[in-house]
Order: sequence, then structure tokens, then C-alpha cells
Amino acid sequence: AFAVLGEVYGDLLRAAGATERLMELLDTHSPIASPAQPRSVQDQSAGSSVVFNQVQFCYPSRPDHPALHDFSLTVAPGETVALVGPSGAGKSTVFQLLLRFY
Repeated sequence: AFAVLGEVYGDLLRAAGATERLMELLDTHSPIASPAQPRSVQDQSAGSSVVFNQVQFCYPSRPDHPALHDFSLTVAPGETVALVGPSGAGKSTVFQLLLRFY
């Protein structure tokens, strides 16, 4: 019975540490500014395009290793595009940048 109590106490300490880290993350502010007057998705579907122009990007954990180097892409409204390539080519990075995760 005491062994179980020790296990539960350890779990509580780990949960407290995780909660503290979550609170730190919730208090951080993104350096990415939101548009002053964002448009709805319906407004954007009529004529918005996606443009990456000579993008350079390194993940913070690997500042000397570019995930994207001189990457350019233009997707016109209504156009369907597939990003294909080997693992590590930057496909996921493009989508993370598009979604403003970085």
C-alpha cells in the first residue's frame, strides 16, 4: 500500500512540473503579428494566393542547418499543388510556415 502511495506522489510531482511548463507556454507571446483587419475565409477564397519568395528557414534547435534554402512557390487561387520529396526535404516545414507555427 505504501509503495502505491509513493507512486501516486511521484505522479503528482510530475503533473505539477508539467502544469508549470504549460503555464509558461500559455504566457508566451508570438512574435508573429496578426493582421489588423483579418478577412473571413469566404472573402479570401475569391482571389487569395500563397506565395513564398526565396524563403530561408532554420529551426531554432538547428540554426546552422537550413530546413529551407532559397525556396520559392506560388499557388494561384483554385490551383491544386502537391509537395513531394524525400524525408527531410522540407515539405512539413512549408506547411508549418504556412500555418504560422514559426
